[in-house]
Amino acid sequence: MYNIKTPEVDDYFKVVLTFKNGLCAQIEVGTYCLRTLPRWYVNGDLGSVYIEGWDCKGAVLHAKKLAMEWVPEVVQTVAGPTRTMAPRPKETIEELKLPDVVTDWVEFYKNVIDVLDKKEELIVKPSEVMRVFKVMEACFKSSETGQAVAVDL
Repeated sequence: MYNIKTPEVDDYFKVVLTFKNGLCAQIEVGTYCLRTLPRWYVNGDLGSVYIEGWDCKGAVLHAKKLAMEWVPEVVQTVAGPTRTMAPRPKETIEELKLPDVVTDWVEFYKNVIDVLDKKEELIVKPSEVMRVFKVMEACFKSSETGQAVAVDL
């Protein structure tokens, strides 16, 4: 965790989560980023997903074949030609657009009112919020100690 813009705010963090089943996730959040990046992106062994901006537009990208032979093109860089970092040929990638999603943050608060009026169940359960807080608490502890912290969820 870092305080880049102001000392009172943790405006950058990076956390690596390893789950019991071996799945690993890396989350990086920087609120003081001077370059527009995808709002979200996920990379996995079968492809990638990205979402641009707050309007939830994005796509799923995956390889048409996982294992294949291709001769990487030579890419010219400032340091000279390279094949090591050459991109996968475009014809070997399939792009699937994400469905349109209508979002409205007011729906959360409408749900809270309906719960108080005994008309609905909570959309976001207290147990789900508690799990998030436990992970956040472990992140703070890890930042302070410089050690990995186990979380029992």
